[in-house]
Amino acid sequence: MKLRGKFTAVFGVAALTPILGATLVLRVTIRRTYEDAAARVLANARRVGEAQFHALARTVQDAAGALADPHDRDTHDLLVDLQRGTFDEDRQRELAHRAPELLRERGLDLLEIVDRSGRVLACGHVPARVGDTDPEALARAARFEGQPLLVDEHVLTGGRLEPALAVETLRWARLEGAGAGVLIVAGRKLDAQFLEGLHQHGRLEARLVTPGGVAELAALPEGWDTLHRHPSEALQLAGADHVVRAWLELAVIDTDLRSVLEGITQGATLAAAGALLLALVLGMFVAHRITQPVREMARGAEAIARGRLDVRLESRPRSDELWDLLRAFNAMTEELARSKEQLVQAERVAAWREIARRIAHEIKNPLTPIQMSIETMRKTQDRAEFGEIFDEGTRTILDEVARLKRIVQEFSDFARMPKPELSPCDLGEIARGALTLYQGGATPVRAELPPAALPAVMADKQQLQQVILNLLENARDAVQRKGSGEIVVRARKNGAAVELEVEDTGIGLSDSVRERLFTPYFTTKESGTGLGLAIVHRIVTDHGGRISARGAEGKGASFTLHLPVAELAAPEP
Repeated sequence: MKLRGKFTAVFGVAALTPILGATLVLRVTIRRTYEDAAARVLANARRVGEAQFHALARTVQDAAGALADPHDRDTHDLLVDLQRGTFDEDRQRELAHRAPELLRERGLDLLEIVDRSGRVLACGHVPARVGDTDPEALARAARFEGQPLLVDEHVLTGGRLEPALAVETLRWARLEGAGAGVLIVAGRKLDAQFLEGLHQHGRLEARLVTPGGVAELAALPEGWDTLHRHPSEALQLAGADHVVRAWLELAVIDTDLRSVLEGITQGATLAAAGALLLALVLGMFVAHRITQPVREMARGAEAIARGRLDVRLESRPRSDELWDLLRAFNAMTEELARSKEQLVQAERVAAWREIARRIAHEIKNPLTPIQMSIETMRKTQDRAEFGEIFDEGTRTILDEVARLKRIVQEFSDFARMPKPELSPCDLGEIARGALTLYQGGATPVRAELPPAALPAVMADKQQLQQVILNLLENARDAVQRKGSGEIVVRARKNGAAVELEVEDTGIGLSDSVRERLFTPYFTTKESGTGLGLAIVHRIVTDHGGRISARGAEGKGASFTLHLPVAELAAPEP
């Protein structure tokens, strides 16, 4: 990943982390706060529900006690008539009219009068039960007289009998002059009105649960299973020994919580998207400011690697460290350029000193025989054999003068190496032309050149031919000095370069010789000047290439020429 991408990623993570952390903390905090508030609401509703149940039970108990009170003469007389069964039509109509009034007056939904035998004398909530027997009422009265009970009942509502849960109590009424008395069964339904006092702000819902199922006293909202229930089991409304057990189950609807959490999530998503966009812009901006001088330095380093010490990077008058580094880079390149110039000057002086030493040495060798020949002729000019001595001396002088001329010419060629005239060339074709001069010689030369043309290189054909001939001449000399062997010439494409290899099986190269091969004036030949491979090296480097050598002493040598493939422009249509 590039530096710009890394900066963008870092800024993105830095921007998203606090948003995600704050969102998580806010959601958890709001949820806990809501749940704590819901728990308090539910606990309060539980207390209210329990109080309402007991208040309802007391209402039923008071109503039953009032009906059994002998001081209420109207009710007492009615109960006596019911027990005795002395009814005429007028009295029956009065009783039928009086029963609903008693229910309303006492705030009851259930009212039943039963005698000692269990026969129903009157039933305000189901008139058709009159005359039936109700032994269960007698059994309940025997165990729970005066206590509130939760029972399953059927109540006539709108002309239909419907099941209902009801709180009832049973009381025996002692009647004067009418035998043992009658059993009063009074009750009140648990309906939707019972739950209205539990609702708070419309967010609390309740239902009654019995072992046989749920008695829905109110229309429950959708998603009841997702509501937050009270942490305790439920509010138990009647004991295990009672006729019916039931629990009041309370819940707080979490619609508001879900809405708030969804709002937080949506807000966090929008904030995260905005933060990512800002991080992207900021990361690209910061990366551009930081990577610009880095890219400049990379460009400058590449130029220096190519040998351009005159490159100068564009710097700006900023006070940050990167631009200071850019200015330091420019100062370094200036110092490198000055050092290189000084080094070049020193190398030139050293080279001319070496050239002068070499010239003096090479010229001194021919001058000695010339001097000796002249001195001999002067000493023997009066002798009879002077003619013979003169002829031999002048021949020696002419040979040494020719040698001097050859030495001067080689030094002149090395000093005045012409600039290469570049054009697209096929290195394999140049090698084939050079090899024709060595065909049929004493040293076998084998060519391993590709049949197809190699990629073109930009080169001076004459100078490259001089390089190949020089390498072939050195290879032939190495084979001849060993006594036997062969020369192999190969050409191939290797990546973005074309390579030419001249390999021989001659005397080989020692490590010390291989290190000094391309040094001017270094030679292992008795008659060599040490400039042949130096000229080869210079021609190759002038063409932007390189030359390498490998081999071992006694195992032959190999010289490989590497030249870059030419970048030719496409022909115009």
